[in-house]
Amino acid sequence: MKSISIKVTIWSVAALVVSLAVFLSIGDRVIGKSAGENLNQVNQMLLHQAINALHDGGSEGLERYMRELNRYGTTRYHMSDARGRDMVTGDDDSKMVRATIGNGKPFIESTTG
Repeated sequence: MKSISIKVTIWSVAALVVSLAVFLSIGDRVIGKSAGENLNQVNQMLLHQAINALHDGGSEGLERYMRELNRYGTTRYHMSDARGRDMVTGDDDSKMVRATIGNGKPFIESTTG
């Protein structure tokens, strides 16, 4: 009788472990994908707002928007032109941009439309 209850217990624990592993794997894929998509959407929204601030208020409007954007948290946002020049300060951010998007990749220009 003991051997049957031990076998049932072992099989139950094994089934639980396999179920948990599958659940975690699926959850990681679903949550990871949606989190990445959400981050991409937020970045696109921030970019479009920066472009609108530049169009509406010129460099001063962009400076105000970037100052407000960088006011909270530890993340620092910059907007650079196609050469890697910061559009607010004029600093050369090309090394930072290349490190962010990877070496050998061209700068990506945003088109508004």
